[in-house]
Amino acid sequence: MASSAIETIMKYYLYGSNSVPSNLASDSLIRTSGSTTTITLDIANHMSTAGRFAKPSQFDVVKEFFNVNNSGLFANNQTYSLTEVLNILNLSASATEMKTDHKLYAEGTDYLVVSQT
Repeated sequence: MASSAIETIMKYYLYGSNSVPSNLASDSLIRTSGSTTTITLDIANHMSTAGRFAKPSQFDVVKEFFNVNNSGLFANNQTYSLTEVLNILNLSASATEMKTDHKLYAEGTDYLVVSQT
């Protein structure tokens, strides 16, 4: 269920674990600079819920990779890393971020509320 995935991510982001600590004012909750946490999600489940709104066309790197004007930049039967694709297309890392005009999303619903700001 998407909400449990969101709750899990939020707990790891805030507390560094999948549980809410009893003492939310504890200094132990302050992580050192550069701390990272890896979370594994079931992508099939995510894409059948909240992820269904993430379309490949919302990523600049995908749009540019399939742009007919860039078709000669890549060799057939060649494997490229994401960094190589970004370099070939002269894109920054921000091209891997989803671009959307949808400002509000109500979790658990089948609609998006679009804000014209």
